[in-house]
Amino acid sequence: MEPKYQEVLALRYFEQKPVAEICQILNKKEGTVKSLISRGLDKIRTRIKLLEKTAT
Repeated sequence: MEPKYQEVLALRYFEQKPVAEICQILNKKEGTVKSLISRGLDKIRTRIKLLEKTAT
């Protein structure tokens, strides 16, 4: 996964930062941060589905 997605997901879910704080940390707009979080989660879901298919 690209670092830009890793960064926002780590801040949001591992460090439990609110979106507004992530915006300040990364100097990005709220819409950008929300988009990066959403796309990053989609990439994780896609990988999980692929792993599930190959495991069966």
